[in-house]
Amino acid sequence: MSEFGAGRAPQRPAASTSVETARPSSSRRGPSQQSVRTTAGWILCSAATAAVAAVIWVLAAPRVSYTVQAQSAQRDLPQPDAFFGADLLLGGLLAAAGVILAVIWLLRGRPAPGSALLGLVVGGVLGGILAAALGATVTSDDLAAVAKTAPDGLVLTAPLKLRSQTMLLWWPALAAALVAASLWLRPPAQQGESPR
Repeated sequence: MSEFGAGRAPQRPAASTSVETARPSSSRRGPSQQSVRTTAGWILCSAATAAVAAVIWVLAAPRVSYTVQAQSAQRDLPQPDAFFGADLLLGGLLAAAGVILAVIWLLRGRPAPGSALLGLVVGGVLGGILAAALGATVTSDDLAAVAKTAPDGLVLTAPLKLRSQTMLLWWPALAAALVAASLWLRPPAQQGESPR
């Protein structure tokens, strides 16, 4: 019995050692997968928000009107007021989207701040591009081709096109600023939160 017991004793530490070495590898995979899911989730939320912003932009943006004269489209107003107004409206919508998503993150208890910040910034950049592209695609029209076959005096509406590309920075900039301000005022270590 004593020899049998002595023979079994060395096997127990080996089994416990294998279990201990296996645990860190699985625990390391968990947080990284969670970070990827968090970042991807905010990017998808940004895409959905961009679609809503594009719809509002198409419905509410001021449009430049053209009048057909001698088979060509002539602008009614020489000043680019409507173009500027459309850009400004889209910029405001993108800024509101960044603020709303950042506030949602705050109201949810600031989970995974690092991954959320990455998702909000990347999602903000892609969301702005998507909103501008959707608005331009929905309202696209070839005014020159239409004017060639249209009667004189017909009023045409120009398609939407974002001309001030700096408007695309409002969404990611405001979202990042709100997240950074929140983390600076209340660091995750003080609240017992995970920084990932």
